[in-house]
Amino acid sequence: MIEIKINSPGAGEWIMKHAGGTFVPGYGQVLATYKNDELLGGFVLSDYTTNCMVVNMAGKHPGWATVDLLWMLFDYAFNQMKVKKLLAMVSSDNSASMSQCLRAGWQVETLIKDLYGDNVHGFILAMTPDACVWLSYTPNTWRRNYLTVVSDTSHRDAA
Repeated sequence: MIEIKINSPGAGEWIMKHAGGTFVPGYGQVLATYKNDELLGGFVLSDYTTNCMVVNMAGKHPGWATVDLLWMLFDYAFNQMKVKKLLAMVSSDNSASMSQCLRAGWQVETLIKDLYGDNVHGFILAMTPDACVWLSYTPNTWRRNYLTVVSDTSHRDAA
């Protein structure tokens, strides 16, 4: 059974380690999927600037980004936090992540050369509410104001 946990201990550290960053407890929200208490992947939302937030993501299982998790990510950012744009960075040598992000509806905003090293560039991706197909999804069990809840309910995998 796949479950979604919010701000689960250790999840932010794991996601940011695999995303190439550092997690600062209390400085963002963590949304992650688990199967049998094993972390599959998730999102860290941070750097809130009134109109924008940054999303970092990492996963180790093809089904980690469930449709309920994607709805939760975008609903929280756009409907609860009222941001107008989300940003995500993807390394130019991570074609699997780039492919997943583009399939999910992210758009390339810009490229920063040598961001991750010599000749390893960083794509800055953006998502806006008007381009976000995930906001029209009706989740199986989650509803708004869920960030204080940890659920044990199962969720469908993303297409």
